[in-house]
Amino acid sequence: MVVNDNNQLKISIPVINQIREYCYSLAEHSGDKAFETEHIKKVERYALELADVRKLKTDIVNLIAVLHDIGRTKNGIYGKGHAKASAAEAKIILKKFEINKKSINTITRAISNHNKKRKIHGKYSELIKDADSMARYSKVPDFNDGSREFLRNKYARIGKCIISNIETADAGGILYDKIKEIKINIEKMSGEAIAPADVHEIRVDIRIARSIIWYIKKSANGNCRVLLEILDKDLRDIFKDYETARRTHVFRKKIKGQISSGKLMDYLDKAKKNAYGKLREKVSGKHRTAIEKIMEKAEIISPSCGTKSTDSIPDNKPIQQIIKSANIQDFNSMHRLRILCKKLIYLQRTGIITFSQPDFIELLKALHNNIGLLNDRIDNEKMLKKIYKDKPGITHKKQFASILNLMTDMENTKEQIDSNLFEMNIRI
Repeated sequence: MVVNDNNQLKISIPVINQIREYCYSLAEHSGDKAFETEHIKKVERYALELADVRKLKTDIVNLIAVLHDIGRTKNGIYGKGHAKASAAEAKIILKKFEINKKSINTITRAISNHNKKRKIHGKYSELIKDADSMARYSKVPDFNDGSREFLRNKYARIGKCIISNIETADAGGILYDKIKEIKINIEKMSGEAIAPADVHEIRVDIRIARSIIWYIKKSANGNCRVLLEILDKDLRDIFKDYETARRTHVFRKKIKGQISSGKLMDYLDKAKKNAYGKLREKVSGKHRTAIEKIMEKAEIISPSCGTKSTDSIPDNKPIQQIIKSANIQDFNSMHRLRILCKKLIYLQRTGIITFSQPDFIELLKALHNNIGLLNDRIDNEKMLKKIYKDKPGITHKKQFASILNLMTDMENTKEQIDSNLFEMNIRI
């Protein structure tokens, strides 16, 4: 039975109360009366509190909460199977009360998923998992047992991390200053030998500048948006020229001292020297010319684009979409997520945005670094394959495999990324 409320189907209070009383009656006559009755009370209370915060339908949430363990209280099914058994029993009861099909599907799906606390599902599934975890812990424990249920309990109580603009920040001015730094560094490199530290520094500076452009562009339109897109492309073109030098250096550094192939090290020494030689030519010519034009564009961005107190990050939805679409088996989605982490780290570092939970920056850094290890492994594998193809005498297949294994502990890295992703999902 349902009533119409603002063109939305809503389950009536008398129906909810009947189902609620039935569930409590089963709990009171179960094998562990005291635990089951208290558990339902706690889960119901926490679930309704979370529904209010998360703006979810309280009628749906109320029924999910009281029915979530009915497979255990009515049929005595414990362990992993109790969630599915509870969903099946809930479906029978809801049909008897003529609850609409859409609501039944939402309720039973959440109940079926509620014991899968290591995974992320829909908003109602996540709510009942969090409420169930909160009922297990009376408060956030003083120690972190490393479990995902601990994290659920902690952040369900603390709430989501909110990313906010810092109203006094002049993003356009900060962007101009950063591009000025890039110009100074390019001029410096054009007059002396380029070191790996120089390559790292300018890549970071360009990333910071592009992160600010991304931020400003989210609220820009018209000519301003076009100008920002051109500026971003110009910086990206310079950034790409540093990639070969960086990859060669990282690869050589990873394997130095870990293998016995003198031929391979000689090859890499020559490759590095060649890469840095070509880079210096570009820095002295192409980059010096390009950065002058970029500076001219940057000078007009701040006054023309209204980059002070922008409304660029009013909510977390675009960020949530990138996080939820991330899949460790999909390199492109991992790359998008790593770029997002970089942007948020740099925008926080430059004083443009802030996090309601200060320690959120550490999670961003951990996820960024772990995906970086995965990215380096992929880059290194490509480079090693190219070497093996071009110079087969330098390394043989067994050494090829051992070199890759020395570079990155892939299983451990993937576990770390999986754990970081889980925490990101429950905190954003």
